Amino acid sequence: MALSDTKADLLRYLDRVTRELSPGSLAPFTTMRIASECHVSRNLASQYLNELVREGHVIKVEGRPKLFFHHAAMERFLQCRIAGMEYASMEELLARGGALEQQDFEKAIGHDLSLSVCVEQLKSAVAYPPQGLPVLLVGDHGTGKELLANLTFEYGVNSGALPKGACFVEVDASRYEESDSGAEADIFGNGSRNGAVQKAHGGVVYIHRFDHLSQTAGNRIVARILEGVSSSDGISDAASSVRFILGTARPASSPRVLGLSRVLPITVQLPRYAERDENERMVLVMHFLRTEGRRVAADVSISRGALRALVQGDFAENIDGLKSCVATCCANAYIGCSEGKLVIRQYHLPLHLLSATSSRSDDDQLVSSTRRAPVTPNARILAFFQRLADHFGAYESGDITFDEFCHAALETIHDYEDFLNFDGKVTNPRMETYEQVLNPIIEEIDSAYGIELTRKTARALAQALTLQLWGGIRFSQWRRDKRELLVRMSAALSHSSRMATTIVEQMAAKVRSTLGVEIDELTAVVLLVDVKEVIEASTDARDFCGVILCHGYATATSIADAVNRILHARVFEAVDMTYDQQMADVVSPLTRILGRYSFAREVVILVDMGSLSQVADALPPMAGTAIHIVSNVSTGLALEIGASLMSHEDMREALERIVGTCTPAIRTIEAARGEEAILFCSEAGAPAADKLRKLMSDSLPEQLPVRLVTCDYHELERMGSQAPAFSSYCVRAIVGTMDPGVAEVPFIALEDILYAGSSDALDAALRQALGPDGIALFHQKLLRNLTLRNVVESITILNPEMLYLEADRAMQKLSALSGRTIDARRQIALYVHLCGLIERLVTKNFVDTYPDAEAFERDHHDFIDWFRQAFDEMCRRYRVEIPVTEIAYVHHMLMMPQEKAGYKNSIASLVLEDE
Repeated sequence: MALSDTKADLLRYLDRVTRELSPGSLAPFTTMRIASECHVSRNLASQYLNELVREGHVIKVEGRPKLFFHHAAMERFLQCRIAGMEYASMEELLARGGALEQQDFEKAIGHDLSLSVCVEQLKSAVAYPPQGLPVLLVGDHGTGKELLANLTFEYGVNSGALPKGACFVEVDASRYEESDSGAEADIFGNGSRNGAVQKAHGGVVYIHRFDHLSQTAGNRIVARILEGVSSSDGISDAASSVRFILGTARPASSPRVLGLSRVLPITVQLPRYAERDENERMVLVMHFLRTEGRRVAADVSISRGALRALVQGDFAENIDGLKSCVATCCANAYIGCSEGKLVIRQYHLPLHLLSATSSRSDDDQLVSSTRRAPVTPNARILAFFQRLADHFGAYESGDITFDEFCHAALETIHDYEDFLNFDGKVTNPRMETYEQVLNPIIEEIDSAYGIELTRKTARALAQALTLQLWGGIRFSQWRRDKRELLVRMSAALSHSSRMATTIVEQMAAKVRSTLGVEIDELTAVVLLVDVKEVIEASTDARDFCGVILCHGYATATSIADAVNRILHARVFEAVDMTYDQQMADVVSPLTRILGRYSFAREVVILVDMGSLSQVADALPPMAGTAIHIVSNVSTGLALEIGASLMSHEDMREALERIVGTCTPAIRTIEAARGEEAILFCSEAGAPAADKLRKLMSDSLPEQLPVRLVTCDYHELERMGSQAPAFSSYCVRAIVGTMDPGVAEVPFIALEDILYAGSSDALDAALRQALGPDGIALFHQKLLRNLTLRNVVESITILNPEMLYLEADRAMQKLSALSGRTIDARRQIALYVHLCGLIERLVTKNFVDTYPDAEAFERDHHDFIDWFRQAFDEMCRRYRVEIPVTEIAYVHHMLMMPQEKAGYKNSIASLVLEDE
């Protein structure tokens, strides 16, 4: 039916404004505004609008005032079909298409993926007390610097960090490229007029293209910004209450940007379009296609070939370039548009994109712009957690038994861990660092309780903690909604296994001590399910136990680890002894191990010296268990005995046979001629070995008469001294993570170097080339490189090199004041912990509890005074105060027995972990 001219005018107006709909601005859709814009009375407009609703052309939203929207245009906006014409509220209508209004950083596509660290840094900068921190925002043209600056302002307002009435003010520094004489006045104002800081009213001043200012003018402005930030009263200068964001498109490696990053506390590096996750690029393309579809009132589809080209394209202007390219493609396709359908095919693409793509068989298939965005890794993880909640809900409602719930929960956790290991992409760079820190905790728990938690558990725990701390609004809301259910689930699982509860409590305590984080109920549930399974499997699986008992740092541990890896099973436990330990000192840890395996039928104890065979006289009897003690342990001997234990052989007969075959062999190799060399190898492969070689190379002088050579571990293990490297070089030593078994040259384990801060064997290989002073300098550089590497990998907000230098000065002063030398075994962990402390204070994740804090403050007031003197300059620079609880943990790390420090394996894993 043809519409009257007035009704057609109303419909055309609604079509136009609905295309430009912003959920936060609804005035154009009220009856009064529609009547005014179409020059009709309010009563007539109301009559015609209600008629259009009944006819299916217009959607009506009840409320005060009533709102009216063009039906077809709203469908394009929501990208879904809308059957109903009347809704009780705007929220109900928007929820129909999943388009509820997003807040601040949620509006940025990829805010929880490639932009997650950037978002964390910007949140910290705007919330940092008392008046925030200035930010250097680095990114190529079109990467979204201005958008993120605006969203930072929105976040500040929404979070309450910025005052009411605050404004966002942008200053384009390129205006002053020819003459920057007025730049300072325009930014800071002067006696005669207000500048950007006054106009911001305590909000955000974004200085776009800051690098276009001359270096002299830029330095003056930065100095005034920093002066305002450090202002003690916070109100004397308007600049002190404003958050500054300085944007630049220069490369992060350029001298100008490097100079700025050294003086500004926070540098945010935005990724290029081509560097972002493929899912994000797909979402961006679809977003711009839908935007163009709303603008031209058409349903947009695109061929798979054209879509792939846009997703894989590398645009000089990045996201801005993509947006422009999508608009050009839509314009090219609009000529053939019919019946409101716009189709983009490969020939609509710019030539440079078309020529860069290869054809596929399905390139002609069409994809609608209404297609839902790909499921992100975070969304899939949340789906796993929702499955857990659903299973427990079914148990509480009586639909399944508790055993059935445990089985379903275990399957869900297995799927979750498999996703993290094989399908999932790391959604937050912190997860990798957390995993590296948590690996030694898992290993320590394994050793203490005789269970076999794997790296999957460490990864699941790292991801759970990452989401707990940095998961974003969706995860936070889900946790709040499910908190009571998670508490009940955790309690039910704890009640079903007291041992699992104890182990998880121990893990929580170690996480709290290491990271300063209290695990929440969801993280506890993940751990309880994992630990409960391992306990139930471990108590039934083994009826034997092997123990290796040796003198020397990690000697027993190294042999046990090597044999267990080769046998693909945990057969041997280890007890390491110092050279001056007495028999009584060994009995206690050995008794604890045997107590964990009291169900064992056979126990074999391998010792390195005959005198230790008397250890059996000090052990309590074990009912139903035969104990065999064998001296002169070696890796080969342990491997043969371990295989016999796993095969359930008669150990008396097996030991007689093994001892007879494991006699030593002698072979003499004449001294090699040629250039001296130290070989580096790792069973993890050439990249790990080369990383180890580079670590040593960076710590040694450039001109060194000894070559550092990377070799294949398996080749050395198979060929020994007949390997090609021995014919080319005079090999002085082999450095690596596992002994390849070349008897002719000393093997130096990486963990020994890290644990002791040096290695006598390595020093001996280098002493002739370096001399005593060079050896001492090598130790110093090696320790610094190890420490700084781990500081860099654990800090994402502040400048890690500056933090390391300040922490080093403070710890040297603390060492002098307390009269306590900090050995190499503790320095790396202490420096990483202290540098991370500043970041935890920024994000308010510091430790605020300590067991019996009052007693610590009473008994160690001297240490607290020394600590505050030593760290006074560092605290004043960052305007923070380190709480006594954090000082207590530093004291604990300094004073704990060395064998409990637990950092050896964690640092070794950090050194060789792929970047």
